[in-house]
Amino acid sequence: MKKKLSLILAVVLSFCMSIPVLAAPTNYPTDGSDAGRTSEFVIEKKYVKNDGTTSVDRFPDEILKFTTTCTAAPMDPATAPALSVADLQVTNVTNNITVTVPAYTVPGKYNYEIKELSPAEYAPGSKDTAGVVYDKASGFIQVVVKYDGGSLKKYVTVAANGDFVGAETDTSNDATKKADFKNKYLLDGEVDPDLPGPQEPDPNPVPTPQPEDPDPVKPVPDSEKPVEKAKFKIMKQARGPLAGKEQFEVHVTLQSEKPVRSDIICNDGEEHVISKVGSANSSWTGTDATGYTAAVTLQIKDDEVVEFKGIPAGVKYKVQEDPKHIGQLTESNINDTTTGYTVAYYGGGTKVENPTVDKPADKDYGRTLFASGTVGSDTNNNIVISNSKGANIEDSDMVKPNTGINLETLPYVVILGLVIIGAGMMFVKSRRRREE
Repeated sequence: MKKKLSLILAVVLSFCMSIPVLAAPTNYPTDGSDAGRTSEFVIEKKYVKNDGTTSVDRFPDEILKFTTTCTAAPMDPATAPALSVADLQVTNVTNNITVTVPAYTVPGKYNYEIKELSPAEYAPGSKDTAGVVYDKASGFIQVVVKYDGGSLKKYVTVAANGDFVGAETDTSNDATKKADFKNKYLLDGEVDPDLPGPQEPDPNPVPTPQPEDPDPVKPVPDSEKPVEKAKFKIMKQARGPLAGKEQFEVHVTLQSEKPVRSDIICNDGEEHVISKVGSANSSWTGTDATGYTAAVTLQIKDDEVVEFKGIPAGVKYKVQEDPKHIGQLTESNINDTTTGYTVAYYGGGTKVENPTVDKPADKDYGRTLFASGTVGSDTNNNIVISNSKGANIEDSDMVKPNTGINLETLPYVVILGLVIIGAGMMFVKSRRRREE
């Protein structure tokens, strides 16, 4: 009998020892709470960069939902008390997900698996947020229900791996991070692995400066750094002997198949906010079914760079200068520094057939051209808009200093002058003779 009692005590003791005692926040009920009451604790939700650890500087305004499944219990898991996870309205880069642990009446171990649902998963027909890569990993919860001092209590452990639920190694004092969900929010050129790569890495490179060119096209500053080159920036350059340094009007159109749920900001001397989808003053038009479009008009001066901040991966852009600045150099616009320019575009992900100095009219001086690409896919989103005036071969005669003499008629002018001089001399001689 004593041997049997000792065996039973040994089994009970080993069972109790398998339940970890965690140093954890007070809202994390590992110290044993009343099993007959529901309780709550939180696990962490973060938005990070592509490296999986660095927090982003903004968050998408979206709602996340979660599913929970009981995978093991002292009864049929389908009939076990249900653990629940509240919907999360994202309000920050780091958020708390509230988990409700149910009441229990039957001792034993209850294992649960938690999965995150993206907007497209919980609302068929809708689309996920642009730039977000949702965490597909599961979180695991184990609730151990046992008698302690005559009372039925529950003990909770959390793990990121189902193999370690309830293990002795589960001793973290920050249980909120044991099954955290990390969504990657890919912004400002971070590459989305789900997007197709560029057909050409850099189809419109800035031309290599030539010794005979006194005013070459310059690249965007820091564009030799891949991280900076992938960001969406626009630089204006005014070139040529007749170019002005005034502001040029540039139209930017953004398109996204998915809703953009955080603001995009750029500054051309004035801050422009492209307000997120769903806000009261949203800058975007469209629906999940048709896609979204937003537009902004910039005023950019020579050598000025405008950077778009917070633009998600997958957003397409189109950059085009207003046609009022573009056209053939003529006598009527030679002194107007706002028009008569030939325009070329460098950067972007789509090949541009820019005008040439010998035949700019073949491309209508760049009037219908534009730069385009996709952030998070194309490797060079630094757009250079080059405005040249007086630099085409056809402009050479208009650019020459005006001497007031047409060299082609100079011989005739000289002959006429000699005739006049000769006639004058003859008149003087004839008059002197008469006077004598």
